Order: sequence, then C-alpha cells, then structure tokens
Amino acid sequence: MDKVDVLMRLLRESETTPWVADEIADSFTQGISMRIKEALVDNRFFNLESPDLTTREKQKRENYETTRPYTDEEKLDLVTDALKILYVDLPAIQVAGFQGLQEYCSGVSLIQFMPPDEPEEGRTGYEINFDETVRKKCTGKHIIAATATLCF
Repeated sequence: MDKVDVLMRLLRESETTPWVADEIADSFTQGISMRIKEALVDNRFFNLESPDLTTREKQKRENYETTRPYTDEEKLDLVTDALKILYVDLPAIQVAGFQGLQEYCSGVSLIQFMPPDEPEEGRTGYEINFDETVRKKCTGKHIIAATATLCF
C-alpha cells in the first residue's frame, strides 16, 4: 500500500496529473463490480449470504451485482496501468494523429483545442506540440520503467 500512496502523492503533486490521481481515487472508492455468484466464492465475502435463504432465493440473488474493495495488488495495477496510458499510450496516439495530419498537410506541428463554448469547471483550451509529443513518447517508457523499479 505504501507504493500506491507514494505514486498517488507524486501524481497529486505534479502540475499536470492531479486529475489522474482524482480519477484513480474515484475508482478505488467505487470498488470492483462483480456478480453475487462470483462474490460468494470469494473468501472476502464469507458473510454475504444469509443461511436463512431458500435455494430459490439464493438462485434469484445470484443475478445481482455487488462491489468489493480493491486489493493492494489491484490498486497498484490500476495506478501502473494509468501511468502506462498517460505516458506511453496517449503520446503514441498523439504522434499517430500528427502523422495522419501530416499526410494531408505537411508541416503540421501544433494542434490547438479551444475551450468549450459554455464554461465548465476545469475545462480550458490547450494545445499539443508535435516535438513535445514525440519527446513524451520516447521518455514515457523510461518513466514506466522507473515506476516499475519503485514498485517492485
């Protein structure tokens, strides 16, 4: 759990990633959704089923869903997956987008997104620079490797 706490603190302290930490924290709060039938065989839910239920009531109940908290290992997996998406997958998608645009209009080096017409909290315009995106793509794998070293 200490590893997850360290990673979450680093995400919150960064200028650009507090929103990632918020999304991960929301996922932790929501827990993992699972069918009651699966939960009944999970030892963390040993008291989920009342012994007073009839067989028919038990069968009806198996169609419902419940949630369980994330384990420490699942939390760590969720954080590392989020970091991989943020620092490896997203830059790769951005580079592919730039490359696609450059096929139609050579020299494209900046994509600018305008803020929404109606102001929304936390929603502003922003831009993506091709050179910076390529640099992020190259360093993203190093960031993930450093995170893996920290975690394991």
